[in-house]
Amino acid sequence: MNGAELFVSSECGFCKKVVEEMKVILGEKFSQAILLKNVDSEVEFQRELLKMNYLSTPVLRVEGRTWAVGQLNNETIRQVCTNLSAKF
Repeated sequence: MNGAELFVSSECGFCKKVVEEMKVILGEKFSQAILLKNVDSEVEFQRELLKMNYLSTPVLRVEGRTWAVGQLNNETIRQVCTNLSAKF
């Protein structure tokens, strides 16, 4: 995978915050770098999240590494986005 997968829920305020912050950092590269997977609208995404042993969103997966809600802070988001931005 070249980009990142971000599992979100439509009702999750923190998910919205993470998405907005990533959009600010990545700018026009956001849609190339981040694949949003809304677990509310796609059963397949729900199953994928459960297979990874996560029950809540947001969950960010990049090249085999995963960050869950408690690990997604401003520094982590900034670092991941900087690395992704360099690829796109």
